[in-house]
Amino acid sequence: MDRSMTKLGSCLGAGTTKLDDLPEDILCVVFSRLPMRDAARAGASCCTLLRVWRRQPDLIFDEDTLFRRGGTGTDLVRLVDATLLRHRTDTALQTLTVRSSCLHGDAAASVRGWLRFALGSTVTRRLTLDLSLAAAASSRNSCCLYDFPPLGAAAATALEHLHLRSGSLLLKKPPPKLTNLAAVVLDTVRVTSQGLERFLSSCYKLESLELRRCDQIVHVRVPPAPRRLDLQVHRCRSVRSIRLSESHVTSLVFTGQNRRRRLLVVGQQGAQDTRRATFNLQYGRPSFPDEPPEAAAAAALDRRLDPTSLAHAMPRLETLSLSLSILIRLKLSPNQRFLHLKHLNLSRSMDGNKRSDFRRFRFVVYFLRAAPALESLKLHLLRTAPALDASPGSLHLPTEQPRSPHQGLKAVHITGFSADLALLQLALYILENARALERLSLDPTQQDERDWPDMIHSYPGWFRKMTLAQEAIDMHIGPVVESMSAAGSRTIQLLGLFHLCGSD
Repeated sequence: MDRSMTKLGSCLGAGTTKLDDLPEDILCVVFSRLPMRDAARAGASCCTLLRVWRRQPDLIFDEDTLFRRGGTGTDLVRLVDATLLRHRTDTALQTLTVRSSCLHGDAAASVRGWLRFALGSTVTRRLTLDLSLAAAASSRNSCCLYDFPPLGAAAATALEHLHLRSGSLLLKKPPPKLTNLAAVVLDTVRVTSQGLERFLSSCYKLESLELRRCDQIVHVRVPPAPRRLDLQVHRCRSVRSIRLSESHVTSLVFTGQNRRRRLLVVGQQGAQDTRRATFNLQYGRPSFPDEPPEAAAAAALDRRLDPTSLAHAMPRLETLSLSLSILIRLKLSPNQRFLHLKHLNLSRSMDGNKRSDFRRFRFVVYFLRAAPALESLKLHLLRTAPALDASPGSLHLPTEQPRSPHQGLKAVHITGFSADLALLQLALYILENARALERLSLDPTQQDERDWPDMIHSYPGWFRKMTLAQEAIDMHIGPVVESMSAAGSRTIQLLGLFHLCGSD
């Protein structure tokens, strides 16, 4: 390093300094901060910069940075092959990333070569192969491009981040020892439940595991490890259970169709380490052409997740997000309480063509009664055509609905709010029972509408829907809030559409 600084000082003292006159160590630092496109172009300018380019520790190939417009998957394969062929073998490769969505089946041999090249370096930390076949975009069974690890590849003991797509986990005896692996993402990868468990058996430092569209996995079992783990399972069609009894899972995300009423498998004490959980449940009828509709509906009802089981499965849960596409009916039990739940996000799809009943929102009442420590509640409603049935007359809660005072709820935010009688009754129920409520936000826009402002204004009845919802809030909810403030019992901040949009 002293010799490099001496050369740098002599170059600066000469008055005229060229880039290729700088020491290679400094040029390597400069190249490491350049985007891949600029570093590759600079490396083609002179021999000195070409030597620096061949020592590039982070190689990232994708269609945005290295593709010319109109390029194909074959062009990307040739580019990666040429770059890796010229890369110096004595250089420490730390990152190799290849992303493409238009490869062809004849690229399998090249992909296997990329894997051997990356695993051949003993200091490779990040490996990402986000690949998919152009002709198999809709077929999951025919998009396998490579096996991991490939035959004859060295053990990448320094690998910390692994992201594979359109591949297959090759199970060898003994399984590969990836002792430093901290994050794993498997997307459309062929692997069975037993294969995944064996693959992760040596990952003692694993902190994040994400499974996407791995259809051969039936039971998700994570081997016990001393580290805390974030687990995500997205659209894996065959998953029937997730075992949390032995692993230290702190965060759980599940998206897809539920196959059993009790999705989580835990011990008698439950998953004590789980603090955050997200369930985006999608229910569909079984694909049997001769099955009567009644049997299909009964089967779908059998497979829906029982939210009351979550209280026992994750007793120390603090944040819960639950997205439902069908109505759920819950019964409160003294043993099924979320004693540590503080933040609750509920999403519900509803048919706006039907008149709503307050019973449709009893699942919200259940959570308020089952979570005494709840501090914030977010309810997102999605309607196909909102029903506007609130009348200017007096509005009261249903007489059969029992009162259940809540002492901890401070903030409530509802999106998709409309002039619906059941929704207004729900807002009044929250005002009456949430004794510590400080903020009530009633947003007539749906959760996805705020991301598409152009689509909102193109919808002819959008402004009328917003106006009717705001009038219902001012007529039925506003006076109740004002009376509470006048009586001195509570001061509640009520936010409607125009307050949320920043208008007076």
